[in-house]
Amino acid sequence: MKHDIKKFFYPPDGLVNLFLVTYTYGVIISFDYIHFVSYKSAVFIIPIVYLIQLLFAFFISMVSHRIRKASVDKKTTETLLFYTKQLEDSQRSLRQFKHDYQNILISMEAELKDNDNFKELLAYSASHLEKSKAWRFNDLDNVSDPEIKSIVISKLDNCFTNSLPVSFECRQPLREIQGINKFDLIRLLGIAFDNAIEASENFTAPEIKVLLLNTDVGFEFEIRNKVAGTFDTTKLQQAGVTTKEGHAGLGLASAQAIISNYNNVFLAHAIKDNWFTFTLSVNKEG
Repeated sequence: MKHDIKKFFYPPDGLVNLFLVTYTYGVIISFDYIHFVSYKSAVFIIPIVYLIQLLFAFFISMVSHRIRKASVDKKTTETLLFYTKQLEDSQRSLRQFKHDYQNILISMEAELKDNDNFKELLAYSASHLEKSKAWRFNDLDNVSDPEIKSIVISKLDNCFTNSLPVSFECRQPLREIQGINKFDLIRLLGIAFDNAIEASENFTAPEIKVLLLNTDVGFEFEIRNKVAGTFDTTKLQQAGVTTKEGHAGLGLASAQAIISNYNNVFLAHAIKDNWFTFTLSVNKEG
C-alpha cells in the first residue's frame, strides 16, 4: 500500500496526480464554503468555480500531453542510440576485417604470385570487398549528432537490406544544426529517405545518393534517386500525389506541412536526367 502511494506521485504521472489531489481538495473546500453562504452569493460563486474547473481541466490535459510526449521522445532517442551503437560496432568490425584480410592476401601474394588461382581470388576479393557497406560509409564519422547519425545509419542499412545501391557523402565534420527542432529534422530526413527507398524498390535500375554538408548559413541535406521519365514536381506537395506506384503520396505533403512552421527551413525538389532530387536547407536563425 505504501509503495502504491509513492508510485502514485512518481513520474511520468506524479505531477498530474499531485495537481488532481490538490484540485479535489480545493473543490471540497469551495463547496463547503458555498454551503454556508447565502443563495445570492452562491449564484455568483458557482459559475466562477465552474470556470476554474474548465481552466484546470485544460491545464491538466496540456501538462499530461507534454509529459507523455517527453517520455515517448526519450524512449525513441534511447532506442535510436542503441541501434546506432550496434550498427557502428558492426561497421567497425567489417572495416577491420577487410583491413586484416587484405593484409593476409598481400602477405601471401609474394609466395604465390605465379599461381593463377590466387590471382583470381585476389581480384574476386577486391571487387567484393570494395562493395562492403562498412567500407563505403566512412563519412559517417563526420556526423557527430547521435540522433541524426541514427536515422542515417538506419536508412542506409534499410537500403542494403533491400539490395538498393546507395552512396553517402559528408566530407567535413557536420556542425551543430540550429534553427529547427531536432525531432522535426529527423522526421524530414526520414520522409526523404523513405520516399527515395520506396521509389527505388520496383525500379529496374535503382540508385540512391545521399549528401550532408555545412553551408555558409547553416545545413543542407540532399538525396537523389533514379526515376523513369519526368513529372510535374509542383504537384508532389499535394497529399495523394506521387511518382511511386501503389503509394499514398503523403510523404512530401507531410514534409511541406512540417517546414510551414519555419521561415528559415526550405524544401526544394526537381527531376532532371532521370534523377529525382530532394533538397532540405536549414538556415541558422539570427
